[in-house]
Amino acid sequence: GMTAMQGTVRLSAPPALTSHFLMPLMAQQHKRWEGIQLDMVGEIRAANLHRRDADLALRLSRPDDPGLMARRLGNAGYGLYGHARWKRTARSKHEFIGYGEALQGGPHQAWLAQYADGAPYVMTANDFSLLHQACRAGLGLTILPHFIARGDAELTEFDSGQPPWQRELWLTVHPDLRRSPRVQRIAELVAEIVQERQDL
Repeated sequence: GMTAMQGTVRLSAPPALTSHFLMPLMAQQHKRWEGIQLDMVGEIRAANLHRRDADLALRLSRPDDPGLMARRLGNAGYGLYGHARWKRTARSKHEFIGYGEALQGGPHQAWLAQYADGAPYVMTANDFSLLHQACRAGLGLTILPHFIARGDAELTEFDSGQPPWQRELWLTVHPDLRRSPRVQRIAELVAEIVQERQDL
């Protein structure tokens, strides 16, 4: 009944994915999770579902914990983006925005470094929302997820000369919670939202 739906569900996901993608789309579907208080946690680190840091987690890589239920929902694609004015500038004069510590070590870091070809970074940032704002302000080119950049009229996608790069999107839940009607409801909605926009 309705009482099974009442209560809190905590959903952990990377900050940019939460603010630019999940939150606006979950808000559109609010009627379908009425009675549930959704606690959205934007965090870079993976929430520990065993410690109940979160009930559900959406992650950009396959979880390596065999004790969790995990479901692959699709892919998140990335591209090289910059303000349209960089189109009028010779490639040798392009400037770049790099990744700060929290985002380093991913293949996108190497992808950007290869394109930048030794050019120094004007700025580095440890969060995709910051990278997005710096990119919009015209500071330089950077690698951004399509789910942030594609809808932004200020930005243009540049040809990086490399095959498109993407990461897998996985939804994980603690096995003890998968029968909870409210956790199930939020999990279904998140899965539906991601799968409707296949290959973000």
